[in-house]
Amino acid sequence: MKFPPDTRFSLYVGLPLSSSGGECVAWDRPGGRSFPKELFDSNGSPCTEEEFNRAMAEWDNKKTIKGVLVALPASFPRGTEFGDYEGLPLTDFAGQSTAWDRPGGRWFSNNEFFSKATPCTENAFRALVGQVNEE
Repeated sequence: MKFPPDTRFSLYVGLPLSSSGGECVAWDRPGGRSFPKELFDSNGSPCTEEEFNRAMAEWDNKKTIKGVLVALPASFPRGTEFGDYEGLPLTDFAGQSTAWDRPGGRWFSNNEFFSKATPCTENAFRALVGQVNEE
């Protein structure tokens, strides 16, 4: 992948990000998707393009583990919130956010990312995870 010379690279909980010309992109799906610049600036860990490319390869390997589906608990603790961030199923409980886009999920120590999600019901959340498993 070729990036403009002014591109900055960052990792956000293992998620490879790039920023150029005021636009930030998360590279967790083909073609990337828009990512909040304020999260890139405040919580991203700056990295080199080489580290970014390595994270891209690792992301692809982790995301598709042949035959291993994202398994959810039968129930979540009372008070768990559910969200949808551009098709990414998220939960938040007591300030601990989890993205359920790969087996075992990914944990976030703060809920800044979760606050950008559209709230949804547990049933809608489970349907999103079902879509992840079909990909």
